[in-house]
Amino acid sequence: MSEVATRPMSEQLSLFEKRDSGSGRIINVASVPQRSPFRYPGGKTWLVPRVRQWLTSLPQRPALFIEPFAGGGIVSLTVAAENLAGHVIMIELDHQVAAVWRAILEEDGCWLTDKIVTFDLTMANAEAVIAKAPGSLQEKAFQTILKNRIYREVPRTAIEDLRRKLDSGGDRVMLVDVRSHGYYDAEAHRIQGSVRLEPNNLAEKLHDLPKDREIYLYCT
Repeated sequence: MSEVATRPMSEQLSLFEKRDSGSGRIINVASVPQRSPFRYPGGKTWLVPRVRQWLTSLPQRPALFIEPFAGGGIVSLTVAAENLAGHVIMIELDHQVAAVWRAILEEDGCWLTDKIVTFDLTMANAEAVIAKAPGSLQEKAFQTILKNRIYREVPRTAIEDLRRKLDSGGDRVMLVDVRSHGYYDAEAHRIQGSVRLEPNNLAEKLHDLPKDREIYLYCT
């Protein structure tokens, strides 16, 4: 029987065990390479450093890594790009999201790339693509990417305009910090006078926001 170099159990990390080595610190997700074509604010990006630390602590490189509920796939992409496992499987129930990964990994990914790069992004063109029933896996993938990128847009204001409003009557304006937990550090500076609202609790807290003030949300 051949010998295999192993790491003492005391040096192997548990994925969810809290240690004193700093693994419990808040992760700045902006420091994680963004390898996914999807725009999922926050998502599992904050978990990437922990998964990387856990996998590299194992006595052997895993032969297989499975990411259930893959979504934007940031964990799987990191494991594959950094060669942290021999094989990676992404599992996704949503047929639209799954179509994107199938188009990239199983079909001709260059078609989707060219379509994204050459698409003339106007409101009329976007609405036409979204309204049309996709005739192929590639078309469904592009439609999904398009919706992911243009949906959930909210009106924005210029910093100068907001500053003028604050200077002329700050009592009529309310600033709300809605940075996700991956970006937010309780010890970091916030805009003076702003209030903190966890974005995951936004729906529950809407009734607490004043109706007689202009409300501006800011995040990273």
